[in-house]
Amino acid sequence: MRDPAFDILKGIGITLVVVGHVYSGMTHRLIYVFHMPLFFLVSGYFFRASPTMKECARKMTTRLLIPYLSFLAMIQGSKVANLWSQGDVHAIVKLGPRSVVGGEKLTGATGVFWFITCLYLTALLYQLTAMKWSKNRRTLLSVGLLLLLSVANELWPKLWLPWALNVVPASYFFFHAGHLYGMNSWSERTGRSLTLLFSGFAFIYLTGIVFMKWPSMNMKKATMGWPFVTAFAAVSITYVALLLSRALARWPHIARSLSYLGAASSVVMYLHQTVQRTLRDHLDAPAWTRVVSGVLIPLFAYWLITRLPPLQFALLGRPTPPSDATR
Repeated sequence: MRDPAFDILKGIGITLVVVGHVYSGMTHRLIYVFHMPLFFLVSGYFFRASPTMKECARKMTTRLLIPYLSFLAMIQGSKVANLWSQGDVHAIVKLGPRSVVGGEKLTGATGVFWFITCLYLTALLYQLTAMKWSKNRRTLLSVGLLLLLSVANELWPKLWLPWALNVVPASYFFFHAGHLYGMNSWSERTGRSLTLLFSGFAFIYLTGIVFMKWPSMNMKKATMGWPFVTAFAAVSITYVALLLSRALARWPHIARSLSYLGAASSVVMYLHQTVQRTLRDHLDAPAWTRVVSGVLIPLFAYWLITRLPPLQFALLGRPTPPSDATR
């Protein structure tokens, strides 16, 4: 049975993504320490290995890459039209290669798109290792990859790879942690121990960010803060957010709203920067207006897409239901 708390958690998470892209300073630093790890953890929780690599690749291409390419084409296409009207051919020429390599080279309205290709590569790697290795070996691999990333950051601090491949060592760690949580049945005693451990560490680390300038995180640039410590803080804060989600699940109206927002999280992710940056640059809108609009306008777009079946495959990665004539 699907745990509704995770849908609520996604709703909370995508709201924080929008807030983190609108506000700067301390709010930005507090959100960035865990908001993207949260989505890798949730993705790992729901991951189920496919029978073959081919089947996994087909499934992930449909769910992730097709909507990614569709939204990327729409947003970059509008940029090309705008640049063409200004006669800026040089900028148009630069836009093409950046769109192909993705990852860190995607900025502005498409800056958050790195997450999708990174998640795609992470899921494929996890499928491969799940087919060949035990849970314990995958745990060792996740720790080793995170250690490798820490070393790479020291040796090549500006390293980047296409499709955010350089972030996969970190995303695999969070993906595996989420999968481990989903695959285990925790006793009540273990649950209380985890709650005490994670809640305490989350409080300590967030306090450290506020008062002692402890490092935050920027997964897009593979900047992970203190090796292992900041990653553990991200896991801890996400666990506390899950506990909050379980508490909110008892309030039907709030639970339904956040769950719907969680279901729409990919569309909100794709469109919120276009919305909030347009309001900022052309209307000088206040921050709170940009946050609200950055959530509600993409939410309306999601509602519209779900009522137009031909769009669901291209924009949501959902197979188009057969028509009555073909059933």
